[in-house]
Order: sequence, then structure tokens, then C-alpha cells
Amino acid sequence: MGDFNSILLSGDKENANPVTDAETRDFEACLDRAALYELKSCGHFFSWSNKGQGNPRISSRINRALGNKVWHSGFTDAVVDYINPGLSDHSLLLMTCTINLNSGSRPFKIFNYMAYHPSFLKVVQKGWEVEYQGSSIKDVGKVQTQPAANHTDVTKKSTDKECIDKLKKFLHVQESSYRKKSRIQWLQAGGLEL
Repeated sequence: MGDFNSILLSGDKENANPVTDAETRDFEACLDRAALYELKSCGHFFSWSNKGQGNPRISSRINRALGNKVWHSGFTDAVVDYINPGLSDHSLLLMTCTINLNSGSRPFKIFNYMAYHPSFLKVVQKGWEVEYQGSSIKDVGKVQTQPAANHTDVTKKSTDKECIDKLKKFLHVQESSYRKKSRIQWLQAGGLEL
């Protein structure tokens, strides 16, 4: 599963020069020789775009998830979701399949450093008062889906950029959280603080 940087079929490109046999021949031969087949998928068809830089927006399907006959028969319910690319120019590929694990649910956890933020109590109180109507990350996803469907709409491209900037901000907060968590785990595992 990943970026093969090559297309397989003539319909794997949009708004670009027509696909030639020479572009697909080597990749098709490689998959045939290795006996690899694409997994079932959903979500975006095209997995890469130039993010609307230039007109029209160019898209292609160069990211794929593949498996051999044994793998396909062992994981018959596997599906790969081509989800919104976020900050990247490639769609993220998320594979789901049923794996039976006998484990209980995980408890809720909060990072202590969050409680020290000056607005923590106000934000929590405000959060409890708001009626839930979906997540903002889903809103970002909706905005990113719109330019993929309409390659020439300048307003949607602008909204896409605003959402990407907002996503960068939240990813920075998430990264900070993960750093602290990894440091705690490292110390618990016997690491020495420098």
C-alpha cells in the first residue's frame, strides 16, 4: 500500500495529457508478474492532485493498496478508504478489516498539562453547553471534497486553503501532545532525561 508514482489505467488521470500505453505498460506487467490485485476501495478515486495550482486541477490515481490471492482470501472484508489529503497532495489510504482481538475498551485519558491552560475551565464549560452537531475535522473533509469535484471553482480553492491553515494549527497542537506522551513513556521505560 502506498505511492507507486505510476498509473495503471487510462482513466487514472484527469485534466492532463491523454494516457499512453507506454505509461501503463511497466506497472501493469509488474503487477501481473507479482500476481497482485487492488483491494476494494471507497472514498476519492483520485489519490493525488496538484491542489488546484494551475488551471485546471490535475488529478491522478497513483496511490494503491494491493494484495495477492492468499491475502485477498484471508481478508475478504478488507476495504481501503481514500480519504481527504489534509496538508498533503496525496490522499491518505486507510485500510480497515475485521481482526478479532479479545481486549476490553480503553479508559478515557487527559493530559495534565491541558488543565494548566488559563482558559481550560472556560473551554470545558462552554463545550458542555454546546449541542453536538458534528466535528470540525469532518467540515474540513467536506471542503476538501468540493474542489476535487469541481476543479475550476476559485472560491472553493480559497476555502480549501483556509481549512488547510486551520488544520496545520491543530496538527501542531496534536504534535505537542504526542511529544509529551512519548517523553512520559520513555521515562517510564527507564530512559534518562538529558
